[in-house]
Amino acid sequence: MFVLQVSELRRDAERSKKEYLEVKMLAEEEVILLRQQLVALRTALRQSEKECGEIRTQLDAEVHVHSNELSPF
Repeated sequence: MFVLQVSELRRDAERSKKEYLEVKMLAEEEVILLRQQLVALRTALRQSEKECGEIRTQLDAEVHVHSNELSPF
């Protein structure tokens, strides 16, 4: 009886260890994917900020031109 319980506990321990390793591998893969997404998002954000700055500069120039056209001096 005792030998059967020990054997069963060992099987349970091995099963638990296997499940743990599977979950750990999945979590590590997810971390890698999330890091890749973070890099892509940061790159897209930098590009958007650059475009925003360029557009702001263009708008400022247009406002300056239009304000000069409206000014009587």
